[in-house]
Amino acid sequence: MKLDKYFKNIFSEVSQSKRFCPFQGSFLLIVILILISNVSCDKKTEYTIEEYFHKKGVQGFITVIPQLPPLELKGGQSIEVTAKNCGSCHVKIYHEWKQATHATALQDIQFQAELTKVTSPKWVCLNCHIPVQNQREILIQEKTKINIEDRNELNHIIKEKNPDFNPGMQKESITCATCHIRKDEQGKSYVIGAYDTEFAPHPVQKDREQLRNICFRCHSPGFEQLTDYFQCWFKTKEEMEENSAAAQKDCVDCHMPVEKRKATLVDERVPERDGHMHHWVGGGIPKWYSGYDHILERGFKTSLSINVKQPVVSSDKVKLSVLYENGDSGHLLPTGDPERHIQIRASIVGSDGKELSFEKIKIGQEWDWGDPSTGKPAEKIHDNRMKPNEKRNWELELKLPDSVRKNPSSAKIVIQAIHVRMRSQNAKYMMQAKGVNETYLPDGQNMVRNATEHYPFASFIYKEELELKSSKKKIYSMEELVELSKKEKGKSLEERLY
Repeated sequence: MKLDKYFKNIFSEVSQSKRFCPFQGSFLLIVILILISNVSCDKKTEYTIEEYFHKKGVQGFITVIPQLPPLELKGGQSIEVTAKNCGSCHVKIYHEWKQATHATALQDIQFQAELTKVTSPKWVCLNCHIPVQNQREILIQEKTKINIEDRNELNHIIKEKNPDFNPGMQKESITCATCHIRKDEQGKSYVIGAYDTEFAPHPVQKDREQLRNICFRCHSPGFEQLTDYFQCWFKTKEEMEENSAAAQKDCVDCHMPVEKRKATLVDERVPERDGHMHHWVGGGIPKWYSGYDHILERGFKTSLSINVKQPVVSSDKVKLSVLYENGDSGHLLPTGDPERHIQIRASIVGSDGKELSFEKIKIGQEWDWGDPSTGKPAEKIHDNRMKPNEKRNWELELKLPDSVRKNPSSAKIVIQAIHVRMRSQNAKYMMQAKGVNETYLPDGQNMVRNATEHYPFASFIYKEELELKSSKKKIYSMEELVELSKKEKGKSLEERLY
C-alpha cells in the first residue's frame, strides 16, 4: 500500500471513531514519524558501480581496465606496461602513437576545462582519457561505491587510494595497454596481438576481433543517458550499422591503414607482414597547433567533397549552387562530440581580403545545454549530420555591394568548409574556467585562459576562390589548407569565422 493512501485510511478511521482521545492522537503522531523514518531509511543512496550502472545496461567506459601487473619476460625479468617500455622495441609504432591525439588525451585543454564543471562526472570522464587502473590515483572498480541521492550527482565516489598508481603511465593518456594488454585467468599480463609469434620476449595471445572492437569502448559505448547534463558519449557504431555500405567495415579499416613492415627492428628474425598504422588522424583537428606539422604525413584527408557550379552573376547579386557529399566516411559526418560541426561558408571578398557579404550553413547537431540551477535538462534540438554517401545541394544568393558593382575586378567569390570543434562563443566560456587540475595539465590554468595560443578550435578542410570578373578559379591544396589552419593561432575569438 502506498504511504499517502495508508495515512489517508488512518485519518479516516480516527475521524470516524467516537472514542478518539488525546492519547490516540499522540500515538498516531508517533506512528507517522516512525513510518516516515523507515521510508527515508529504506531509500538506498550507496551503490557499487556494478549495481548502479551495469544492471541498467551501461557498458563501455563506466569502469576502467583493471590493474595490469608488469609483463613477465623470457629469462625471468619483467617490465611495467607503459608505452615508453613498448616503444623500446616497437619504435615506429611508438612514434606514430606519440603523434596521435590519443597520446595527449589527458592534456586536452578543452577536456581539462570541462572537468572543472560541477556537472562533469570527473571519474567517468577520466575512464576514457586515462582508461587503465594503473593510471589512476583512486581505485575505480566495479565494486567501488558511489553515494547518489540525485542521478545528476555522480562525483560522490567512496575514495580508496590505488597502491599501484603509476604517475608516468598516467601522462601517457590512451596508452598501448588500453588496447593491447589484459590479464589472464592467473592474473598475469599478456599482450593481445594480430599475429601468433615465437619471437616476442613476452606472452602474446592472438585476438584480432578484440583489437578491432576496442574502439567502441569509448567511441560508441552503448548505454542510456547518465545524467541530464552529461552529453559526452558517441554512437558511431550505431551510425555505421544503420548504413549497409558502412556496416561492411570497422574503425580499423579506415583509421588504421595497413603497410608492409616489421613489428620491431630489434629482432631481425621478425618477419615483414601487414601492420596497421597507429596515427588515428580522425577529423583533422589536433590537440596542439604543432600537430598540424605532421597531419598530412599521418594520412589526413577529409571525407567531405564539394563541387561549386559556375555562378550566375547579375547586376546586384550572385546565384550559387554548391553540391556537397559525405563520400568516404562510414559514419555520420561529423561523428563524435555533439559540439563538432562543419560550416560551409560562401562570401564576397574584397581586394583587402575582408568579407563584404556572406551566407553559411551548418552540418551538425544543435543542443540546448540545460541549466542545473533550474533543473532544466540538456536537450538535442536539431541534427542534420550527413549519412555515408549522402549528397546535398545548397542554393544561395549573395548580394553584391556597391563597391563591387562599380569595380568587379576587385572582388572574389570564396567558398570554404571549416570543421569546427568549438565555436568562438563556447570557447569564450571555456576560457573562463577556474580550478584546472595542473597535475593532469601542467600550467593548465594559464593554457585554458590563453587557449587561442595553444588549442586549435577548427580546421579548414576546403577552400575555393573564383575571381568575379575573370572567373579564374583556385582550389586550395591540402597543404595550403593546413597552413590556413595554423594561421588561426593567436587570433582573437572575434576575428574567427566560427
